[in-house]
Amino acid sequence: MKNIRYLFLCGLLISLTGCYGSVVRFWNSGPYISKAEDKAYDECMDEYDKIDTEPRNPNLATEESRVQRSKGANWIANCVKNKGF
Repeated sequence: MKNIRYLFLCGLLISLTGCYGSVVRFWNSGPYISKAEDKAYDECMDEYDKIDTEPRNPNLATEESRVQRSKGANWIANCVKNKGF
């Protein structure tokens, strides 16, 4: 009987740790970003696609491709920040 209680307690704790991220997002005003921020992000993605014309192989996992993705992510984050989000 003790083993079943411990097993139940462990299962409960594991499920609570899995839900922690969702609970934090809900507590901080919901799981989704606002529509205006989503629109700004989409606009920044479109702008980045226009200026980034270099073809890439998505299956290639080299240091150069990682650096390019990082630069792109930073550019988009700065663009969204400049739009006020």
